[in-house]
Amino acid sequence: MSGIHSSSRGSFVERTIDSLYAATSRAMYAEALAEGEGLLQPIDARVKLAGLLALILAATLSTHIWVIGAVFLIAACLAEMSSLSIPELVAPAWISAFAFTGAIAVPAIFLTPGTSLISFPRSTGNITEQGLTSAAFLILARLRRRQLWRCYWSSRHPGRT
Repeated sequence: MSGIHSSSRGSFVERTIDSLYAATSRAMYAEALAEGEGLLQPIDARVKLAGLLALILAATLSTHIWVIGAVFLIAACLAEMSSLSIPELVAPAWISAFAFTGAIAVPAIFLTPGTSLISFPRSTGNITEQGLTSAAFLILARLRRRQLWRCYWSSRHPGRT
């Protein structure tokens, strides 16, 4: 070949084998978690799903940021009582929340009209109380959904649907 389509990451076959290995490792890890001893593991998946949807609905309909934070704390406690690793459960949620939702939330801090908390003398943008609240709602809502879903899927037993 001419070398135009060569990749520094290896051949197609090598990348495919690496991806299959990674997927198999994640599946084996999830199965080991689901078979472990914990609070959520023996509960029927339908009951867990109903509870998950109730928590998401409660946080979605809330108008207070402390309710969303409380739901996030409940999810972390459920994960801990289910013998799930908190860092492994929370890290992907925080990374995706700040990477993707943060791209939307950060401009909201400066562009949302409201009570100015910090004003910049040579700029038209101010940090407003309403902007900070909006950004916090956005990021916490994303974290809450992600955390609850990961808690549900990590405690799900493969034999039960």
